[in-house]
Amino acid sequence: MKVAQITLPEKSEATKQILDSVLREVCVDVRQSILLQALAANLDELIAAAEEMRQQHQKLIASEQRVAHERHRYQELFELTPNGYVVTDLEGNIQEINQNAAQLFNASQNVLINMPLTEVIKDTHLQGFLDLLDKARHHKKKLEIETIIQPLKKASFGAYLRVTGSYNLFGELIGLRWIINDLTMIKNREAERIYRSTKAHKEQLELENSKLILSELNKAAQIKDNLLSSISHELRSPLCSIKLGLTTIKECFPISAESECLLDVLNQECSREIRLIENILRLKIKEERPVEKQMHLLGIIQLAEWLPHIIQPYYEKARNKNIELITTIEEGLHQFVGDTIVLKNLLIELFNNACKYTPENGLITVHVQKGANSSLTRPTQSIIITNNAPKIPTNQLWRIFEAFYRIPTNDPYVHNGLGIGLSLALKYTQDLGATLRVHSSAQATTFTIEIPEHNVSVSPIENTKEDFEFVSGVILSS
Repeated sequence: MKVAQITLPEKSEATKQILDSVLREVCVDVRQSILLQALAANLDELIAAAEEMRQQHQKLIASEQRVAHERHRYQELFELTPNGYVVTDLEGNIQEINQNAAQLFNASQNVLINMPLTEVIKDTHLQGFLDLLDKARHHKKKLEIETIIQPLKKASFGAYLRVTGSYNLFGELIGLRWIINDLTMIKNREAERIYRSTKAHKEQLELENSKLILSELNKAAQIKDNLLSSISHELRSPLCSIKLGLTTIKECFPISAESECLLDVLNQECSREIRLIENILRLKIKEERPVEKQMHLLGIIQLAEWLPHIIQPYYEKARNKNIELITTIEEGLHQFVGDTIVLKNLLIELFNNACKYTPENGLITVHVQKGANSSLTRPTQSIIITNNAPKIPTNQLWRIFEAFYRIPTNDPYVHNGLGIGLSLALKYTQDLGATLRVHSSAQATTFTIEIPEHNVSVSPIENTKEDFEFVSGVILSS
């Protein structure tokens, strides 16, 4: 509604000015003067009333704008509500309908206006809807019902209806408001919620089971480690006593050549078992004491002079299997500072491994050279150990450094041991800050150690942890 503009105050003001002019210019009697003054006073009241009307008119315009804004806001909320929303009169004829409800009924909003809501209710459920409609006219509480909606030119579907009354300012029922939900969508959402809840619960159970299994595995590993440690300590003492007794018998008592041969075999087996036990103990120590906690005295190493003393015992071991052992050392190698104990243990493990897996009449080569294509940041020296052992399967190559792992294709009766030698070799490599490269083919298996050269000008005793901060690890290839 648009209010007409008021011009009365301007006209009244002009009339008053004319009357004042008349009073000044025309000589009239006292009676006329009084009448004119009364007329002027009435005009003043008329002007004040006109001003008040103008102000009321402005307020009315502002109120009209607020009502239009609120109606627009209501219409937006009406359209954006996620459910189907319908407003009907008391007879159930549609007065307003939002877009979601129109989509459920498969028709445009304009077509559905003034259509009876009963037109979209399936015949078999029509009576129940009519009963609900009748109750809604006489009850102020919300009412609900499940029914079947029959859209225009579309398959029917289950729906959930909620209805409540619409009242004017005097509390009189003037219409009904309906909320319509597609039961299929509700059931789908509920099924999805249950699925997600079940999935989350299942994942939580799996996580808890994994934690429990991991805890049990850790306990089992701890028990295994404690058992190995205890057994190793318990076995080492009697084996040393047996070895000492065998040596004493051989040196102090006259025995035949056959008996001496048997004693040598027993002595070798005792030595082998003692080495095995010592390896288990070393592995245990390595796991319990990281490299930064293991203090070693460093020394100056010249591989050309130092390595032959380490490899000397293995010439005899190789000859016993008719294996040819060839050692070559490149000239001009620099001396460097390193942990001689760790390096010696590393080489012993790799030499033992080469002798164990090289077949009779085989070949083992040990070559020492300056490092080439090193991934380390300082100059290196390489020790390359190659033997013509059977190829290590590609899918097993990365596992040979796992403690107690044995390649399934190897005969445990031919290649004895517990599978801890290469695990120790890897830990020694890490202690040195070196890298260990492994390559296996049908012809041979090669282990390459790249050792960083430390500055020999630094006193061995003064070397600290920083001297070993290099890249360390294993590089595999086949």
